[in-house]
Amino acid sequence: MNTMTRSIKQGIKKAIHALGIDVVRFKTKKNPLAWAREYNIKTVIDIGANVGQFAREIRDVLPEAMIYSFEPVQGTYEQLVEEMKSDAYFKAFPYALGEKEETVSMHINVHSPSSSLLPLASAHKDTYPTSLETATETIQVRRLDTVVKEFTVTPNLLVKFDAQGFERHILAGGRETVAQAKVVLMELCFKELYEGQALFEELHTTLTELGFTYAGGINTKLGKDGMPLFEDGVFIRA
Repeated sequence: MNTMTRSIKQGIKKAIHALGIDVVRFKTKKNPLAWAREYNIKTVIDIGANVGQFAREIRDVLPEAMIYSFEPVQGTYEQLVEEMKSDAYFKAFPYALGEKEETVSMHINVHSPSSSLLPLASAHKDTYPTSLETATETIQVRRLDTVVKEFTVTPNLLVKFDAQGFERHILAGGRETVAQAKVVLMELCFKELYEGQALFEELHTTLTELGFTYAGGINTKLGKDGMPLFEDGVFIRA
């Protein structure tokens, strides 16, 4: 920048400032899922959709992919459908996924993304004291390998898990489907946040056996001690 240009810009800034106006440069937040564009994803299975946070985020990256979302809590499912009603390439299902077909009670949390088929563990209560189980709700559980026969899966497939500790059971009922995926995005915990949940090591081993390579983690959250508590692990078919 030459001296004259710099002087003109400084003069403009001073004039604007004299009017009581502050000029602030904003940086556009990069979508943490932007890397998914590289894998030519045509179908997304969104397990644990809540009110569509992931669906909207992945839609920005994959504008033409078909998204199938699963959310078992009735009120949350209704919000999900409302949020995504204008998306022609989206379909929601009002049940959970697991290793067998059954009807069970789900722990409903005041913080809806923390609702789970498993009760809260002490580490969760200590780290997030405002996350409180307030009720239970009877929900339907189905197997992913059974459900997937009811819709069209066009390769390449991305499967996302955010099941609040129930990942082991979903994998048990969906190994055939997951084995066909190009990408798996899974919430991985390093400490038990839900009683009896599978942690990083077990889930990493299972996905490795299914032919995936761990590419790293995104959206890492830290505990009170500053150590990683959980992350969204990215697994790519080797």
